[in-house]
Amino acid sequence: NTIKALEDNLKVIDKAIEKNVKGLCDNEFTILKSIPGIGDVYAAGIISEIGSIEFFKDNNALAKYAGLTWRKTQSGYFEAETTRMTKTGNKYLRYYLIEAVSSVKKHSKEFNEFYTRKYNEVSRGAHKRALALSARKLVRLVFGLLHHNQLYSANKLDNKTMQIILLNYLHFILTLIIFCINFEIRFWMTTYWTHFRSFCSNNYMS
Repeated sequence: NTIKALEDNLKVIDKAIEKNVKGLCDNEFTILKSIPGIGDVYAAGIISEIGSIEFFKDNNALAKYAGLTWRKTQSGYFEAETTRMTKTGNKYLRYYLIEAVSSVKKHSKEFNEFYTRKYNEVSRGAHKRALALSARKLVRLVFGLLHHNQLYSANKLDNKTMQIILLNYLHFILTLIIFCINFEIRFWMTTYWTHFRSFCSNNYMS
């Protein structure tokens, strides 16, 4: 039928995009695929629309290019709980990012918790808002990984944990230094005392 034929055609197109992008940007392709939930099609689509990450000075510039920015809606002390996206950027990149994050949140606890938190913040349009904000979060991740040329890792430590690790490490280093100093002092004192006794024995007790 017609729907089946269209789906088959889309699969052929997706495979062609994947093949071309992977051949030209194999490293970037691998980096994006390291993010849980991002497969060949999403990785290829995002890369094909971004081009080179060097075109963007920071993640804000990339978000603006994708149209994942919001208008400020407020009056006096009142601020609306929902604001519309500007949608002035690359609609294809925005599409790939939103579709990709919809998959990522199913595989990443971090993104799932972020989506849920944003979803619960408002009473109207919760799903679209949470998905768009999650896509904005994905932009930060994509930019960071491509800019630093590194694969995704979920093993991130919070600041408090890092401080504890650093303090324990410093404590270990200081303990080691004190031990070495005390050992050397004892060594030289023992050596000196041995030589002193030998000197006394040879010169005053002979």
